[in-house]
Amino acid sequence: MLVQKGFKFRLVPTKEQKQKLLQQGGNARFVWNYFLKINIDYYKEAGKFKFYHELAVFLPKLKKESFKRQFHLPSKMEIRQRVCVHT
Repeated sequence: MLVQKGFKFRLVPTKEQKQKLLQQGGNARFVWNYFLKINIDYYKEAGKFKFYHELAVFLPKLKKESFKRQFHLPSKMEIRQRVCVHT
């Protein structure tokens, strides 16, 4: 007989941790929307999509632009690790 157990956890972040979590969520949304726009425009033009290895070349440019807007993006390696985990 297989017995399954479940656990529930509640995170109670400090103000600093909460701010960092919100920042990371905003960063992920910003990068996702940026690449989504690139893919939509490319699909309208060429009828096909760009994949990660083609989009990754935009990350350094995106990071430079983000500093002009006072918006912090994590390093290129951090973004790659997150994207690879979620694909």
